[in-house]
Amino acid sequence: MFRAGLLIVGVAACGFEVQGTSPDASVDAALDAPVVDTLIDASAPTCVALEVAAGGEHTCARTEDGSVHCWGRGAYGELGSTQLQHRCTVAGISYYCSPTPVPVQLPEASSLGLGSYHSCATTASGTYCWGANLHGAYGDGTTAGQSTPRLIPERTGATRIEGGAYHTCSLAGSTVACSGQNAAGEIGDNSQVAQPTSTPVMSDAVALALGEYTTCGINTQQQLVCWGRNTQGQIDTGLRNKLTPYVIPGLAGVVHAASGRDFTCAVLGDETARCWGSNAYGQLGNGTTSQFVQPPQAVQVPNLVAISAERYHACALTEAGGVHCFGEGYGAEPVAIALPRPARSITSGSAHDCAITEDGRAYCWGNQEFGQLGDGSDHPGRTLTPRLVPLCE
Repeated sequence: MFRAGLLIVGVAACGFEVQGTSPDASVDAALDAPVVDTLIDASAPTCVALEVAAGGEHTCARTEDGSVHCWGRGAYGELGSTQLQHRCTVAGISYYCSPTPVPVQLPEASSLGLGSYHSCATTASGTYCWGANLHGAYGDGTTAGQSTPRLIPERTGATRIEGGAYHTCSLAGSTVACSGQNAAGEIGDNSQVAQPTSTPVMSDAVALALGEYTTCGINTQQQLVCWGRNTQGQIDTGLRNKLTPYVIPGLAGVVHAASGRDFTCAVLGDETARCWGSNAYGQLGNGTTSQFVQPPQAVQVPNLVAISAERYHACALTEAGGVHCFGEGYGAEPVAIALPRPARSITSGSAHDCAITEDGRAYCWGNQEFGQLGDGSDHPGRTLTPRLVPLCE
């Protein structure tokens, strides 16, 4: 989910005891936890991070040597390790988790894509996925998940990959191929039947942006093309799900995009951004709240180069490296995040966000009950002060 971008089948059989509710169950109560700010430990050693990707309540980072480390909730195998010993207790339920980064055994990775309950990575030797796979999110024709990376031959040649709630899309050349849950048409194959095998649906793409149940791509004409859930106007005013790729009218020069649960955003070549869909939490970034907003509204942050979204909030990255977040947990007015140095990339999970600063350090902030901030903490509460992720420890 851009980072944009999410079952219990088959995990225990891989030596991964699962305790907790179904991934469909809500942990919304954790979002009401009070804000507890803590100091940034700017002196802690880190590896140079090239990419950080957030899923629902977990996060993974790719470092300059191609290694991958994951942290946060691991109840469904989404951390890629069978060695987890730590447990996080949320609402009286115990889950496997890791509040510090754990290594994932992979060939040298070139990109990451996380869903709510699964993770994927592209490498020179192929694409790998791990975690939940109930609806066939991996794309290899199976529906059994596992807690260690599985090679997905059906995604050979992919250079980018993104995860939604229960579906995954990859980009190979200019072709987008999707698999997984399809109840809202998020696969884009003109059906609403789950598709466990990676299926080509768009042939002229240059980028991907997956929401939980909505899928978008930017085409070679810099248009935004979306399909899937549209019940809150996150695609257009028709309020009917789109089962095949649909060009968003009135947008030109799109250079970046993101989709949350019920809203969509696009950054244009003039460094402005537009968001549309539900705005109940102020997730459109226009300083207001309302249930449904169309046409696309201007985000009240200037000089933007990227945007990330998940659930009911978004974060925007400026050309100068500033990060501003809005929506659930932040409010309708964009909130500036106090990173120690300018950021060069951002990513959003369900209730946490992360950035890589210009010196290659990774920082996360937001909810931390599953250890998704990666700094060793897993106690209830929420911090808007970025926490350094010790990738080298």
